[in-house]
Amino acid sequence: MAWLLPPVRDIGVLKAPIRSTLVLVGLFVLVVLAFGLLERLGLDAGLAPVGVLLASVMLFIVAALLSHSRRAVDFYVADRKATATFSGLAGAGGLTGLLTIGLAGGAFGSYREFLVAALGLVAGALVLAMAIAPGLRRISAYSAGDYIGARFGGPWVRLAWAGLAFTVSMLLLVAHLKVSAALFATVIGLTPATALYAVAGVTALAVLPGGMRSVGWTQAIQYLVVLIACLVPAGSLILRGTAGDVALASDVAALLADTVPDWGSREAASGTVLPFLLAALGAAALPHLIARALTAASPRSACLSLIWSAAFTLILAAVALVLGLLLSETADWSGTAGPLPIAALFISLPAVLAGLVLAGAVAALFAVGVATLFSATAALTHDIWDEIIDRKGPEGRRIIIARVVLVVVAAAATALTPILKVEPAALLRWALAISAAGGLAPLVVGLWWRRAIDIGAIAGMVAGFGFAGLAFVLSESGLFGGADAGGIAAIGAAAAAIAGCLVAFTVTIGMSLVLPAPEPDAVAEDEPAPGPDTAPIRERPA
Repeated sequence: MAWLLPPVRDIGVLKAPIRSTLVLVGLFVLVVLAFGLLERLGLDAGLAPVGVLLASVMLFIVAALLSHSRRAVDFYVADRKATATFSGLAGAGGLTGLLTIGLAGGAFGSYREFLVAALGLVAGALVLAMAIAPGLRRISAYSAGDYIGARFGGPWVRLAWAGLAFTVSMLLLVAHLKVSAALFATVIGLTPATALYAVAGVTALAVLPGGMRSVGWTQAIQYLVVLIACLVPAGSLILRGTAGDVALASDVAALLADTVPDWGSREAASGTVLPFLLAALGAAALPHLIARALTAASPRSACLSLIWSAAFTLILAAVALVLGLLLSETADWSGTAGPLPIAALFISLPAVLAGLVLAGAVAALFAVGVATLFSATAALTHDIWDEIIDRKGPEGRRIIIARVVLVVVAAAATALTPILKVEPAALLRWALAISAAGGLAPLVVGLWWRRAIDIGAIAGMVAGFGFAGLAFVLSESGLFGGADAGGIAAIGAAAAAIAGCLVAFTVTIGMSLVLPAPEPDAVAEDEPAPGPDTAPIRERPA
């Protein structure tokens, strides 16, 4: 069975990830150009979009297979050799995927709502970069659970974080499967069940060979594919003279002016501020975004990689807005509401460019899909199995169990997708709300307040997670009349995130003040070392 294992040594492409990424993306561009030429020569217009979309999927699979791993440090943190810029590309791919779920799932009723969500995610990434990620990376943690366990001690606090991370990741993973399966079924012509299995299989295959190594490389490629999918059609529309530069500039200026909240109008302010805070607070504690930061080479690099992620996300959001404004001039685009208007897309663009836009949407969706699948798996395998149940297990067994659990998690999400009758946009909002309510308090308080204790962290996580989770269940299940009945079921995801954060911080700080403080020696031992980097928390030989 040894021939089934990946090679012992890294292949050449892994030693030059940026150069290899550009080569693979260049091959994809050649495929798009080939389909464009064939379309001009009379190829059936329905084949070009399918070919471009499938070529993008094959690109992700090839990158994942090439980024194999044998060691735990490779599987969980990609050996921490990627540059801050490369990690920033990967992180931006995941943030773009969140925006695409909201766009395709109908979360944004206008361009303004899309822009507010993008700015919120960028703000959350910056908060994570400045206030959280360097402290977590300083102790060479594999996950936020490693820091939580080292800072507060005991298995219960780690178990609480693992439950939170798994729940948030599964909600986002199911949202990815719902949207991507619907897109595959529409474009390729598959049945809904077959499309769901295909999407789940590709998502698992893009993570299985290398874990975080595969996730990072595929996310960087996916970001570039999304950027090309926005730039090329936008350039084509401008060159065709579909919309003048003056009209486009005035539309962008009006959009930016409309995004600034009118503090004199209570409804306008809440319509901007609450969604912004939901995106910002949720992104600052997203498990898969934290995992991406922990692959950095140093605390400083972790901060820089997230800053790059924020910058790349802003660039892509701006290009996507310009493309949307241009497309709205050529067909009944109706803003960004509802599912992606595929029919209007094919009216506005040649078939190959329409297929390129759809390939970009698929790339963004898979960017968040692979990240959340890995994050859900790591919560079970590393935070629970490796660090609580089987602490003396050899490294080889850890990797095998991680890959088996990854397949099981993908299968469980696939089975849950048709059963969970919640729209993808709602899943996205509530995942961000639960992430903010349950995860932000223990990270921020633990990093910035030495007096915090383990019972306070556990109680704060449970209180915030429980508040937002109960609001989610009551709101989406229709219990007690749902939103029409008022009370906790009617507060919405944004309000639940803010209230849950307040509850979690209050409980964490209050319990830490009421209960006895930890011994001075224990506090000193729990605090991360001040140096630029330390040895991993616990490395085992293979």
